[in-house]
Amino acid sequence: MDFVLIDDEPITLFLYKNLFQLEGLSDKVIAFDDPEEALDFLQQQISSGQIPQVIFVDLNMPKISGWDLLGALEPYKEQLQAKCLIYLLTSSLDPSDIARAKEHPQVTELIQKPLDRHIIHKVQENMRGSR
Repeated sequence: MDFVLIDDEPITLFLYKNLFQLEGLSDKVIAFDDPEEALDFLQQQISSGQIPQVIFVDLNMPKISGWDLLGALEPYKEQLQAKCLIYLLTSSLDPSDIARAKEHPQVTELIQKPLDRHIIHKVQENMRGSR
C-alpha cells in the first residue's frame, strides 16, 4: 500500500481510483469514504510499522475534517516523518487554509481538487526524493 485516499464523496473516490488505475497504480491504493474508518486503519497500520508512503486527505469532511485527522495522527508524527507524505485536498480557496497548511509540519502540500495525472506524477517524484 503506497497511497491512502480519504474523501467523504464516493464519486470523487471512484474518479481518483480510476485515475490511479490509468496510471498503473491501482494495486497500490486503498481508499476510504469514511474518515473514521480511515483513521482507525492508519493508526493500526502505523502501530504495526506499515506506513503508507502517501496520504491524500480531503480537508472538508463532515465527521472528521482533514485537520482533525492530522491532529489524531499527531502521536505518530515520529513514525510518519520522512516516511509518509501527506497531501491535503480541497476545493476551497480559503487563504487561512492555505496558510495553515504551509505552517503545518505534517503537511507536504495543499492541493486544489481534483487530482489529475500531473499531480500524481509530481507526488511520485516527491516520493522518490523523500527516500
